[in-house]
Amino acid sequence: MGTKKKFILFFGVGWCGTTSLYYTLQDYMHGGWVKENRVLARIFLELNKSRREGSYQLLMNGLEYKGKDPVKLQFTEQEINSIFSPGVSLSRYVAHYKKLAEYCGDRYMAVGDFSNTNYDLTVDMLHQINEELKKYFDVMPIIILRDPIRRIWSETCAFTNNKFFKKKNGYNCVKDTVQSTLCLQYTDKIKQLYKVFGEKNVCYLIMEDFFKDQKNNFEVSKLEKFLNININKVYPCVFVPDKGINPPKLDGLKDQWCSDHEVLTPEFYNMLRFRKDYEKEYNSFKELHGCLPADWGRIGRAHV
Repeated sequence: MGTKKKFILFFGVGWCGTTSLYYTLQDYMHGGWVKENRVLARIFLELNKSRREGSYQLLMNGLEYKGKDPVKLQFTEQEINSIFSPGVSLSRYVAHYKKLAEYCGDRYMAVGDFSNTNYDLTVDMLHQINEELKKYFDVMPIIILRDPIRRIWSETCAFTNNKFFKKKNGYNCVKDTVQSTLCLQYTDKIKQLYKVFGEKNVCYLIMEDFFKDQKNNFEVSKLEKFLNININKVYPCVFVPDKGINPPKLDGLKDQWCSDHEVLTPEFYNMLRFRKDYEKEYNSFKELHGCLPADWGRIGRAHV
């Protein structure tokens, strides 16, 4: 990999334990002030084009760290606001992370962007991003995946139970929204990443296995080998084991335990399992991975 600092380019997926993975890597990677800056989505996908109000004050309040004490960053208010302002460019994004890497020195082996919105970037966009980043960094794409049905259920519950709604919506609202939403095609995304970065340079993880048991954990070992690190502690994930509407309220993981407010019934799970789009993804991922993960697509295994 040479002498360049690693750049962890993360692709989600949301509601797959991404915050837990972020905390797990905080001893090895510095991501800046926020877990998800979504800058690439603003550059390429025109997401949130307007300036974030109070971005400097927000960032100076600090991100909750679960690893070693973070290095003291010396960005000026103007430099911080520039990365969040309208008209931010890819060159400015790369320059920002170059400076972050300088501040981190040898204390962290990597810097990174943990924005889940990176999942939506196209192959052409990723080629542009990779061409610029690899001039200065060893780019390390990582994506973490969860059973597709349980993932979409958690996401839909979260979006029917937040500021976009005046009150918590019930089971029928969640069910109807899930039914009208197409299954994410993980396999297609992984193949896109292979095309841009090369298969050996991409690491995909299975959420249910990564957070299940730290001893002799194949998924943890795979990530350690990929990044050439020794992970001392895996931060727990609310979704593993799956407690449905009764999750443990773990520190720093409110984004996880606030999501599932309705029961995913076995009947509804089983109905989705063999819907055409879900069946396609389960079969495609099985072909890619060699088998389905043990906790994926299990008839009758649903939130309890």
